[in-house]
Amino acid sequence: MIFNSRYFSVATLAMISFGTIRAVDISDDCLSMMDYICSDSDYSTLCSVMYDDDDLLSSYDDDDDLSSKWTLFAPNDAAFDDSQFDDIGLVVDNIIQFHLIKGKAITVDELICTGLLEMASEEDSRTKCQGNEKYQTGRGNLEVGTVPRIVAPDIAVCDGIIHGVDHLLLPQLSSSGSSSYDDNDYNGDISKNILFLSTTQQARAIREGIFTSRDLLELMIEQIDAINPIVNAIVTLDLEGARLAADVADEQIAAGAVVGQLHGIPFTVKDFLETEGILSTAGDIERIDYIGRYDAPVVKAMKDAGAILLGKSNTAKNGCCDQTNNEVFGITSNPWDVTRTPGGSSGGAAVAVSTGMSSFEIGTDKGGSIRQPASYCGIFGHKPTYNIVPNLGFVGTGGITLYGDEVISDVFDDISSSGPLARSAEDLKMLLDLMMSTAPLPVTLPEPPDDIKSLKVAVWLDGTIKSYPVESKVRVVLDTAVSNLEKSGVSVDRSARPNFDPISLEEIYSWGFDLNHPYNSTYADWAWNNFNRNAVRTKWAEFFNDYDAIIVPVYPFQPPLHSNKVDTDMDEWGQWTIFVGMSYLPSTVPPIGLTEDGLPVSFQAVGPYGGDYTTTKLAGYIAELNGGYQRPPLS
Repeated sequence: MIFNSRYFSVATLAMISFGTIRAVDISDDCLSMMDYICSDSDYSTLCSVMYDDDDLLSSYDDDDDLSSKWTLFAPNDAAFDDSQFDDIGLVVDNIIQFHLIKGKAITVDELICTGLLEMASEEDSRTKCQGNEKYQTGRGNLEVGTVPRIVAPDIAVCDGIIHGVDHLLLPQLSSSGSSSYDDNDYNGDISKNILFLSTTQQARAIREGIFTSRDLLELMIEQIDAINPIVNAIVTLDLEGARLAADVADEQIAAGAVVGQLHGIPFTVKDFLETEGILSTAGDIERIDYIGRYDAPVVKAMKDAGAILLGKSNTAKNGCCDQTNNEVFGITSNPWDVTRTPGGSSGGAAVAVSTGMSSFEIGTDKGGSIRQPASYCGIFGHKPTYNIVPNLGFVGTGGITLYGDEVISDVFDDISSSGPLARSAEDLKMLLDLMMSTAPLPVTLPEPPDDIKSLKVAVWLDGTIKSYPVESKVRVVLDTAVSNLEKSGVSVDRSARPNFDPISLEEIYSWGFDLNHPYNSTYADWAWNNFNRNAVRTKWAEFFNDYDAIIVPVYPFQPPLHSNKVDTDMDEWGQWTIFVGMSYLPSTVPPIGLTEDGLPVSFQAVGPYGGDYTTTKLAGYIAELNGGYQRPPLS
């Protein structure tokens, strides 16, 4: 195995002082860290890295205390040979110092789940726990999609403790500071790992000239060519238009132009939203040849910020169902297990983001159409507070076909909303702000508290509606994430509930179900259900006087196996998403982990009307505590 030194500056390899390790006067039965590392064939690359640079001698020569103790998270040879890191194409500074803790010998039992440790690089890494396994990770690992697992714990040496890990610990790759992209070292040899950076990171890299819009676009097209035939998430492409737009975007950067937040970022849109000049079918065979005449307001907002529309993602027919399948384009598969559904109706959108085939997505949600696919694909999704985002631009609703009619894209109900799907909570907020900018009247939302730990969060995971409790495999993942939130210092109340008495949850669900299907009701029916909805909204408002957010399930089970039916509707199991959506409340889904079957599941963080910034910030924090976005096996 050849160590690729291109990723490390010479100075950053000075992790361990030869003055401290090499010269220790030890007994015959005691090895120093360096002695142990270089005597074990599993760490031959780490040994060569530490001996390869004369600067190692001078880095810690001032520290002559031979009794000093250290903790080293030692990457084994497989970690250095990991293709996910070798291909990253980005220079990482202080990487070796990011594996060392000075002055402490910490056993694996002393590593606190979700706890932070200050590394020799003066940056923090975090301990994560899943089952009996412990992991040590930096922010950069979340960006790349690898979480270092402690595979050889508690190796005792004279001057401390070594824990062998199977991936490199990575500091933050793309924020300001010494670990950011270095355009002086970038040589144009980018890899597809940049597809899995957040939209915010990709946009910054394009603005700073680290890579071009055309670079990113071509990698995305290669990814679509490789992955999409298996998952069927992207159903329409505008390659010529996207390439022209990317070249223009790069010319503007080269000319020093002032550019938008999403300048040069390729993205896809759920086929339920109208897009000018591009096929817009809503998955309905009756619209198989309909070309959009204008962009939905939320799509236009993305373009106005500089984003490049690459294509459309698959949807359930007319956005109706919980499995993404239709007679126009067929069925979409989950990249975590292609025999299973990614959910619906924004299933194509969630798969595109999860697999790096799109930087971000715009979906729609009425009864959980953003939230369920986000949960089932392991990404972030947000259903905004109703009506803060223009509820326009839907191709059709309720099976209505309005060719030639001026309102073809303005058929809407009073629950649905467009919303973002992304790989980071930071992206959700940025995209939401851009969507809100298209509202007829200015929208101002309250800011969340600076200290996330000041929030009061209720948790309601044990409720049942129509006798469907959360299944045990899912409940374990949800409970673990809540426990990690509580251990981090956030106030968690597992007994707090909105006081809906004398109304039963089943009654609320039935009203929500009918409101979710307004085209099957008379106006009198709708008015009655709306009257009851307002009573429920009042009860929610009273509850949120005392709590900042409440965590409730998304769906009670993990991603199910495919159904052959086109119109598979699991509304009877989507009680919690309907329950929240019909009340106009904001809801954010974070990636929080995998079931024992290796499938992503999640809950939704729900806030008061207008509490979108709080739920997105809370979701981001929860995700950080639990490993965040991970690349699926099929990516």
